[in-house]
Amino acid sequence: MIPIFGIFGATATADYYAFEYSPYPGATWNPVPPASMGGFSCQFWGHALPAGPVGWHPVNFLPSVIDGHLVIESRAHFEANNDPASWGVTRFWDAACERLLMNWITDGLIADGTYQLRVRSWTLAAGHLQNETVLPLCDTTADNGVIVTLDNQVVTGPPTNLDGYPCGPGTVHLCTIEPDTAFVSVRINGNKLAACANVDARAGGSLEIDFVAYDPDAHLAYYSLAFGGTRYRPGPVLRPAVGAGLRRSAGAGGGLAELEGRGHHLNDPKLAQRLPGNLLLHAAAVCPQAHNREL
Repeated sequence: MIPIFGIFGATATADYYAFEYSPYPGATWNPVPPASMGGFSCQFWGHALPAGPVGWHPVNFLPSVIDGHLVIESRAHFEANNDPASWGVTRFWDAACERLLMNWITDGLIADGTYQLRVRSWTLAAGHLQNETVLPLCDTTADNGVIVTLDNQVVTGPPTNLDGYPCGPGTVHLCTIEPDTAFVSVRINGNKLAACANVDARAGGSLEIDFVAYDPDAHLAYYSLAFGGTRYRPGPVLRPAVGAGLRRSAGAGGGLAELEGRGHHLNDPKLAQRLPGNLLLHAAAVCPQAHNREL
């Protein structure tokens, strides 16, 4: 869902409005699909309408059909029909939604790509829409508009995501590979461990963790791996060259060691494999009850 903001000029003919979209650069225009044109609620501070106690009061701006057009009432038209002299004097809109025009719902409705959006508006007279127009940008003759590039997160499954890892109820994974994370293998002294295995590692040795943290569209910005314990542990070694993408967190203390990485390392074309990390630790320095955080 993408919030679209804008301001109508003081002389704009915009009692009601609708959004149209076109693949960039805007050659073919169509109304946004009805399910994609999301309304919103905006609250104001002041006396309740038409009269009542002072406080925060919500107003719903939801799409409705008038004369065959799916439209949303403008805030200016709402004000003009609800104690107009009070707005900006004793009643004030929440700044977070004051300029909101639409919540554009794209997931499963609009294909990935770059689009141009514009507003078509009308005045209302005797219950009917009139004076249909595409308003220009302020102080120009160019049509209003905004350019938006979509890359919706793909969600599939359960029981597995597109990489074959368990996901959904009963797991710790969302059913997506945008991004994807997983612990592929855990070994102590070269011996692979089963999930939730209990191992006495006090004798020392090596703990190796193979893990995945990537995004197929190179959108991974951040990942972390955390493990608990109270003992001092020497610095871990991450192999192979992708180790340059990990660093010790500035906030990590003796009770929690945390490793962090930046996605641009994982999405380096030279490191395109889906197993970007091999973490080597001293086994005796890791608390038996380890816990992880995946982003």
